[in-house]
Amino acid sequence: MAVLMGGNLMSSRQIVHVEVPALDIQAGVEFYQKVFGWSCHYMPEFRYATFDAHGVAGGIGEVSEGGYQPGTVVFYVESEDVDADLRRAEELGAAVLIPKMAIPGQGWIAVFTDPEGNRIGLYRQGTDAT
Repeated sequence: MAVLMGGNLMSSRQIVHVEVPALDIQAGVEFYQKVFGWSCHYMPEFRYATFDAHGVAGGIGEVSEGGYQPGTVVFYVESEDVDADLRRAEELGAAVLIPKMAIPGQGWIAVFTDPEGNRIGLYRQGTDAT
């Protein structure tokens, strides 16, 4: 499927994951469960909770210096080639925050800021990630 925007033909890619920062993860879990009815799973050993927003996976991460920051919700876009997408984003004015890294058994991620300063993530699924 392709989308026409501003005269350019662009392929569409799914948003596959959303991360929300929280000062208190358990309070964040309770909030999203009560407001939206999302199923959440808190993992205290990782200071992280996952949620299922009715088909879109996500997580609630602990606010920390150099990590999650209040007001910086990050959405992850599917990527067939994280390295190539990062290079293209940099060519267009993005700055890499988190270079490509493996999430063991799940895939690869990277995070960059677009020219306006928004954090965008890339995700490539792959059980061979180590």
